[in-house]
Amino acid sequence: MRCISLTAFVVVILGLNTLSLAAAPKVVKASPDNGQKDVNPATGELRIVFDQPMSPGGRSLVNSSRGIFPELVERPRWENDKTFVWKMKLEPNTDYWLSINSTRFTNFRSKAGESAEPYVIAFSTGAGANPKSASPEVIKANREAITRLKKAILEDYSYVDLRKVDWEKQFAELAPRLESAAGPAEFANTAGKMLAVAQDVHLAMRAGERRIVTWKRDVFPAMNFELMKSIPMWTKRHNFVYSGMFSNGTRYLCITSLPGGDDAAFLLAIYEVIGDAAQANMGLIMDLRPNGGGDEITARKIAGCFLDKPAVYAAHVMRSGGKFSEQSTRTVAPNPAGPKFRGKVIVLTGPGTVSSCEALVLMMKQVPGCIVVGQKTAGSSGNPKIFDLGNGTSVSVPSWKAMRPDGTVFEGEGIAPDVEVQAKPADFEREDPILAEGQKRAAG
Repeated sequence: MRCISLTAFVVVILGLNTLSLAAAPKVVKASPDNGQKDVNPATGELRIVFDQPMSPGGRSLVNSSRGIFPELVERPRWENDKTFVWKMKLEPNTDYWLSINSTRFTNFRSKAGESAEPYVIAFSTGAGANPKSASPEVIKANREAITRLKKAILEDYSYVDLRKVDWEKQFAELAPRLESAAGPAEFANTAGKMLAVAQDVHLAMRAGERRIVTWKRDVFPAMNFELMKSIPMWTKRHNFVYSGMFSNGTRYLCITSLPGGDDAAFLLAIYEVIGDAAQANMGLIMDLRPNGGGDEITARKIAGCFLDKPAVYAAHVMRSGGKFSEQSTRTVAPNPAGPKFRGKVIVLTGPGTVSSCEALVLMMKQVPGCIVVGQKTAGSSGNPKIFDLGNGTSVSVPSWKAMRPDGTVFEGEGIAPDVEVQAKPADFEREDPILAEGQKRAAG
């Protein structure tokens, strides 16, 4: 089964590999800028100003599920060595989100080769000077879309009753605004706000291919990623794979996403670390705290490196047409294509462990001797199904109730670690108490 990854993805990347000890560039001004409201939808350019001369050869404009990414048109240009400009098209009454660089994608770089500090730009457009009215044809299409959306929620949404939402009331209150939406982005944005009461990161609206979640989790992932860079022999092996080795020989493996499509480079990076730990007969710490999910099949390939026989790791029921299916189980099998690790493995988890990565945690719990250390996972797994609403929008609706092997639902609860480490965000400023506990368990 596949689940939508809640991890950010890059819309535009051109790579640069030069490293430098110079000061990291910073964005000093953006237009539109972060936090702006009622931005004129006629605004035709995205303008980014840095505090120092930049290399024109690379850029990372990062999108995520936090809002609609603006439609960028034509080719970007550098107005001068500090000012980046890209033409764009905006729609009225819409929330937009993008980031200049991120913790993983870092191709906006100075001429000295230093990556720019990530800079988020979240802004909202207003109606504009001359608000566009929906035509009779658009209103008719919107009404049909509302009917389809309501049917999808009431008959196919697996967690429709979880938050005790009065859905009839929700639709009645927002129907006038949805009907009068002048375009797909405005309709999707309004519908997204209506669905926010479900508090479900897998429940999403789409305007064309642009996806926005209806609710944003604001949690501390129980880790400070910058601290991880001080781990001995810290190495970035892939955009989603990092490794290190402690002085006692314990290997460290951090996996930040689970890409699908049989990503050979991703799997090779992981197999190398697991294989190295196996060959050295040393303990392995697998850090899944910053992992927002992805492809559950990929997760099975990773967990299969630690197993000698198939194991049931999860169960689920599907919802369609207002009815739930019979309960099914999911099994992980040994991976003959990967390395065999039979030593001590410690898995680190926290609130940032989401979706298909929670399935990976359940798989690792079936590994003999594996110890899960940290804090509860997010408790969010949807296996979304997309419904076309017919007016240029669609809705992505969770279709299953994900369960532990014993049939208990963990949505909204999370998966508890074997060893809980109670720690607050302030505890991660200079050290990592969860990693420290993991090291102790790996060496014990």
